[in-house]
Amino acid sequence: MEERTGSKGTGVEVRSKAIRTQFSLHGDVVRRTLKRDGMAVPPSAEKLGEARLLPSPQEPS
Repeated sequence: MEERTGSKGTGVEVRSKAIRTQFSLHGDVVRRTLKRDGMAVPPSAEKLGEARLLPSPQEPS
């Protein structure tokens, strides 16, 4: 269950006990742990699929 981040990756990273997303906002790289009800979401194939579908924040125009 290896995911890559960066220019050729999905922006989703599998950590030991959580899923982390990475995206660019206002030119800065932002990393956030995926949480539900304040708890880190453990990695699974289903949760990774959901994380890949999360929309990226839009920069203001």
